[in-house]
Amino acid sequence: MSTLVILAAGLAWLGASLTALSEARRGLALGLALTGAGLGGAVLATRPLGALLLTLSGVLAGLLRLRGGADGWGVLPAGSTPSIVLCVVVLVASLVLGGTLFQGNESAPSVAALAVALVAAVQLLGSRRRQPALAIGSTLALGLGAFGSTGDILGGSLVAVALAAIPAAEAEEVPT
Repeated sequence: MSTLVILAAGLAWLGASLTALSEARRGLALGLALTGAGLGGAVLATRPLGALLLTLSGVLAGLLRLRGGADGWGVLPAGSTPSIVLCVVVLVASLVLGGTLFQGNESAPSVAALAVALVAAVQLLGSRRRQPALAIGSTLALGLGAFGSTGDILGGSLVAVALAAIPAAEAEEVPT
């Protein structure tokens, strides 16, 4: 297993964690871009076209997320301790799985995709605001797409960009 692939898998986890721990557009955008680049680097050796798709869609989704929503970075808002614990637990579990169960040439890409999908899926269940939920949904689509073939990566990439294109403004309640 190449050191570059392991570093890319770590970058994917870092991006997913940053997305999970952010509530404003800059933090969410950077998290999406890092996730896409990390997953792209992790699958580069086995699926070069898929790596390009993941990287481009992660960066494009991040740029689209910059269009609206809360200003600033919004990293580590109040009440983010459970999310921090989730990110650390997923990191430790990924290291254990990567070193024991998943061995061979495909272990780092599989573990990277699993870590991204786990962080995003659990965080999506607890998300209460539209902007972070859309960014986390994009992250989940990238992570799940990275599990499969190039066609699966294309599908996940399209879903990630489509979710990022949805406006982040919350719907205002209309009095009746």
